Amino acid sequence: MLTLNKNNRNSARAAYLSPIAIALAACLISPMVLAQSTPSPAPSTKPKLKAPAKKPVVVTDETVTNAAAAKAATAPATAIQAAPSTSSEDKLLLKFDTNSESTSTDVRAPLKFKVPGETDAKPAPEVVNPLAEDAPYKAFIGYPKQTLGAFAEYSDLGATWKYIGQSFNFSDTPIAYGVNYKYLATPLLTFDIEYMHWSDAVTDATVLPFVIVASTYSYDTLFVGGNYCFVSELTALRRFCPGITIGRDEYPILNFGSGNLTRLTLNKVADFTIGVNAKYEMPFRDNILFTLVGGYNMGTGAGNSGSLTSTSNSSYYVKALTDWNVKGNHTANFQFDYSARAAKLEGKIGSNSPKWDTDSTIMGLRAGYTYTFQ
Repeated sequence: MLTLNKNNRNSARAAYLSPIAIALAACLISPMVLAQSTPSPAPSTKPKLKAPAKKPVVVTDETVTNAAAAKAATAPATAIQAAPSTSSEDKLLLKFDTNSESTSTDVRAPLKFKVPGETDAKPAPEVVNPLAEDAPYKAFIGYPKQTLGAFAEYSDLGATWKYIGQSFNFSDTPIAYGVNYKYLATPLLTFDIEYMHWSDAVTDATVLPFVIVASTYSYDTLFVGGNYCFVSELTALRRFCPGITIGRDEYPILNFGSGNLTRLTLNKVADFTIGVNAKYEMPFRDNILFTLVGGYNMGTGAGNSGSLTSTSNSSYYVKALTDWNVKGNHTANFQFDYSARAAKLEGKIGSNSPKWDTDSTIMGLRAGYTYTFQ
């Protein structure tokens, strides 16, 4: 049996604890040694330096030119190339290269526009008829329009009636009244209607072997016509307007009383007529229009009333009209007219067939008023 004393026990314990102590010491000492071996940097006392401020970049034509030239030297040719300027002002010039191809890579389909309702099989209907680019066209402003007027006319009537070699001279100054209406479809096409009423009278007279009995008769005339105008090449305000007229014409004549070949009374002849006329219009000022009219009417022998029938009836007339537009739609009318008639008449009174020849003239002065509807 091995016996250890006190000192030997302590030595053995120390020998046993020595490796453990060394290991613990190493673990504690290592971090401290490492911490001390890496000294912390001392705070700097030098002032901090600021980055220099950026200067503004000035781009000049020379800069753009040099940049464009450098890019053109390294890049492939395009449709537009910058050519270096040779002028003293160093301006940028563009030079087009028409031999190069477009560099566009857009593969989208082009835009297509369609009219609503249009299909590939059937095109859309045209709203208006197309005109050629050089085809003339015209439009009239303020047409159609209408006028309605009333007038009074002082007339000087002179007539000569002949019966089997006997002449009867007659004169009178009747006052006629009337109305007229005009429809202006365009400045070139017009239609008009005129109605006039008048009467005259004869006094007792004796022209052997005949006796004229005092009598009065009334007459009504109605004419309807139309004119188409041709514009002067010098000015559009001067127009020449041919036209036609139809109507019922009435004029005075002496006639025998029923069954009596000696007593004469005033009577009338009514005849349907057809005629032609021509107008020439010329303005004097903006509000004054002068019109000259000439025409011819021929009787048809139809529509006769009474015991006498016209076998021939021809009348000529000339009119000079002045229309003064006083204000707006209101116009004053003044007219001078002259007409001449030559007619042959025949009738039946019992077993007798009297025949008459008549030649007459009428001069008239007319004043009227016209209102224009637009």
